[in-house]
Amino acid sequence: MQDLFYSFDPGTSTTRAPMPTDFRHLLGWAEKLERFLTIHTHEEMININEQLNQTLNLQVSNIISRVIAQLIGLTDLGWRTIKATPEGALKVAIDGLLSDTRTLKYAPFRSNSIDPIEIVGATAGQKIHVVNLVFTVTGAVAVILYSGTDPISGAMDFGDTGEPKGAVIPLGLGPIVCRTGEAFNIDLDAAVYISGFCTYYKQLA
Repeated sequence: MQDLFYSFDPGTSTTRAPMPTDFRHLLGWAEKLERFLTIHTHEEMININEQLNQTLNLQVSNIISRVIAQLIGLTDLGWRTIKATPEGALKVAIDGLLSDTRTLKYAPFRSNSIDPIEIVGATAGQKIHVVNLVFTVTGAVAVILYSGTDPISGAMDFGDTGEPKGAVIPLGLGPIVCRTGEAFNIDLDAAVYISGFCTYYKQLA
């Protein structure tokens, strides 16, 4: 008679079975318990490990949630959001290159003076970083680059027979750096015209 409970009824596509009376094999439900740590200041965010150490319980959740996250970092200018490309890659730069405090500027020049030619003026407490230098000359001349009154290059010959009439100097990751509070100058050993431009930025020393 007990077998009748397990017989298949093709008319209803069902099988009769007795109702179980012992449910100890089932896993019990875990109570969801949430605790939140409120961060009020930047200092608390920086010292997040200390905040976590003050909590008594670590709650591990088996619930996967979809969240919108913002990645931030502390800079000399305060907290800044780290941006990403449309593909999801973080936008980063090599430390020491252009940032919010380093605006690339353009300085044209033209002169035939044998006295030092100021290309970029000095700013107290800042260094000039020259990242590109382009110029042409109209005759034979030696060109020397200066930080203030001190040479930062040797005499470079241009304009004579068999010599180039100018130069394109991309400095990129290795810019010419003048000393703190000094101008970027060019000096000529002959009164011929030199004209060109440089790109540069200034940075606090």
